[in-house]
Amino acid sequence: MLAASALGTVEHRSIIEPTRSSNPLIQYIQGTVIDINPNEKEVFVKTSLRASSSPFILSYDYLIYGVGANVADFGLKTVHKYCNFIKEIEDVIKLKQKILTCFEAALLPDSRDEDIDRLLTFVTIGAGPTGVEFTGELADFVEEKSKKLYPQLRHRVKIVLIDANKSILGAFDTALQSEALKSMQARGVEVMLTSRVTEIQEDAVFYKSLDTDNINSNECKIDYGVCVWAAGTAPRPLSCSLAEKLGTDVSCAFKRTGRLPVDPWLRLKGVPTGSVFAMGDCALINTTNTCISKEDELEFSPPLPQTAQVAAQQGAYVGHLLNRGYNTSLSVPSLPGNLLFQNPLQWLRVRGITESKPFFFLNFGILAYIGGDEAVAEVKLGNSQLFQSSGESAYLLWKSVYLVKQVSTRTRILVLFDYIKTQIFGRDLTAL
Repeated sequence: MLAASALGTVEHRSIIEPTRSSNPLIQYIQGTVIDINPNEKEVFVKTSLRASSSPFILSYDYLIYGVGANVADFGLKTVHKYCNFIKEIEDVIKLKQKILTCFEAALLPDSRDEDIDRLLTFVTIGAGPTGVEFTGELADFVEEKSKKLYPQLRHRVKIVLIDANKSILGAFDTALQSEALKSMQARGVEVMLTSRVTEIQEDAVFYKSLDTDNINSNECKIDYGVCVWAAGTAPRPLSCSLAEKLGTDVSCAFKRTGRLPVDPWLRLKGVPTGSVFAMGDCALINTTNTCISKEDELEFSPPLPQTAQVAAQQGAYVGHLLNRGYNTSLSVPSLPGNLLFQNPLQWLRVRGITESKPFFFLNFGILAYIGGDEAVAEVKLGNSQLFQSSGESAYLLWKSVYLVKQVSTRTRILVLFDYIKTQIFGRDLTAL
């Protein structure tokens, strides 16, 4: 929903929920964890709520580690300086303001033609779901709003999508990839595949073709008004420092994958007491206790996609594991063998399963909005594909799923009202 918020389809306030009200049963402390000591079961927290810069220490019995990931810059040092992102709420607020500023600046009476062309060129780097959804929303904005608000600029807008791969939406079936590509190109989006970005300046992107037929091509340049970076993820510094503390095997695995290795029960490797669980974008299930296998490769289960669907199922799994009282310090988290006689109600609660089953991801499929009230959808149940869809039917499914999957009843109602409001009054383009 962040891509939709960046162009005023929904308000950013409608897709967030205050932590305290979302779960009144927890004790919430506002701060940033700057270090973790897994041996002493301590986390070091720094807060900006007071003048003192000294961190405080919190002890824990179990630590659930789900910090997500940072934006990957692939060695391009100027990415964070000049690009916009679609990672946090603050990112889309800045992005929305910058897009509107470009249109307003292009209307200034003393703007030169070359400046107008640059200001109205919008470049997105990365053709995964995030980059494609933002590009689709941007194309919608140009079609719906620019002809009313900026009629003299409408035909000068240029939208460019760049990716180093041979196709967009790499996680989707090839047929859906082709449908999405055709749809976006038909709406005027310039899609540049097999193109690697080599440098980003304040107002220009440099790239080079990776096409084998054009391998010796010269570096090309695109002047831009807004450049959005949606090209992958990288580990957070806290994950890097934690991996270094957990031994050679964990550190080696982390350096190769950029994700913390966990066992099939999502317990972080290198913590013998089973007191730390890692999940989401920062974790990868590891099926061996050593860093290197016979083939000099890590033995991992097939990597799960870095999506909210995976993180939500992992969070529910760990919650059940702890709530049902499994002893996570054992090689296989277990309950006492005589639980039926000790605590019959607890035995019924776990349905007689005294040894916990490993985490299993039930894949329900993937969805992506491509603009023009169209989407692509792959609906699955585990490894079984139920159906594929593209166009308006997939768009209705996409919209319904995103509405239902909001974090609370409050946000579902607010997003629904935003949809209705946008249909009646158009996008909210207030630059706040």
